[in-house]
Amino acid sequence: MSSEGRFGRTSILGSVAALAAVVMVLVSALLGWLDWRPRLQLRSHWLTVVSAFIGLIPFLLGVAVVLLLPSARLGRRVAATGVFAVLALRLALMEPHLADVRPPQPNLVVLEQNTYYGWADPAALARQASAAGADLVVLPEVTTRTLAGLDRTDWNSRYPYRAGAAAGDWNDAGLMVFSRYPLLTDGGPHPGVGLRLTVDVPEGRLTLIAVHFANPVDAWRAWTGDFALLEGEVHDSPAPLVVAGDFNAVPQHEQLRELLRTTGLRDAAAEVGDLWVPTFPSARSYPSPAQWAIPVMHLDHVLVGTGVTASRLATFRVDGTDHRGLIAALRVG
Repeated sequence: MSSEGRFGRTSILGSVAALAAVVMVLVSALLGWLDWRPRLQLRSHWLTVVSAFIGLIPFLLGVAVVLLLPSARLGRRVAATGVFAVLALRLALMEPHLADVRPPQPNLVVLEQNTYYGWADPAALARQASAAGADLVVLPEVTTRTLAGLDRTDWNSRYPYRAGAAAGDWNDAGLMVFSRYPLLTDGGPHPGVGLRLTVDVPEGRLTLIAVHFANPVDAWRAWTGDFALLEGEVHDSPAPLVVAGDFNAVPQHEQLRELLRTTGLRDAAAEVGDLWVPTFPSARSYPSPAQWAIPVMHLDHVLVGTGVTASRLATFRVDGTDHRGLIAALRVG
């Protein structure tokens, strides 16, 4: 190939890279605006959905810099420098997540896993719970299929206490809590949304609220209502308190921020200093668009209230489900 042909091809590739960088910067600007003015998220269903990607701003700006830097043109290099400066500013303005230098010794482990209509591998789930030493397990979207699979493991001997109900196949209304300690059902915000339980842990009585919120993509008003129901339930619940489940909300969603502000709850991820705890989407074991998915959204949360401190938080993957699970090591008392 002649030098002119190579130059032309390089020029085209450079232009495409520059265009892609511009698109990423513009998308980042929109997401940044929604993060800076979070009340805008409350105006529209679609603004709420778009806001789920706010956490990707540093990634988008970083890629834009990479796309612009190789260019020999001064203008693009200047643009890359500008984007890099915006990226640095964005990182500097992120809410600080400073973990305790000496996290407290945990005495309670909570595991949460959305089972995706009951398709999560029950044997793998049982192994994860055993390896983590989980005391309480919250399973949104649990079905009779899930229970049948767990029955073939040592699950029932490990967790003799349970609350909630499983749904039928391809039904996401199931929500159950499994426990090593006695449970007392106190009611809940709404069937299918949450369970409020009193758990007799060795340190005393703990209030646990397990939730599975509606999906704002197709049920925005119901999802917004779920936050209102949970807020009222938290205010009526005695401490110490833990809330765990699939919120279908990222930390940057104003609805979740408002919940934390008004109730005093704290996200375990922020408390242990984790800036990035994506749980969705997770690869599933059967052919689907999510088979090769990389988690980019932090939709599942463990929230703690007065009398509870988060010590460690980790995610794990189980075949069959589109969510990664959470393991939260907590200190009660």
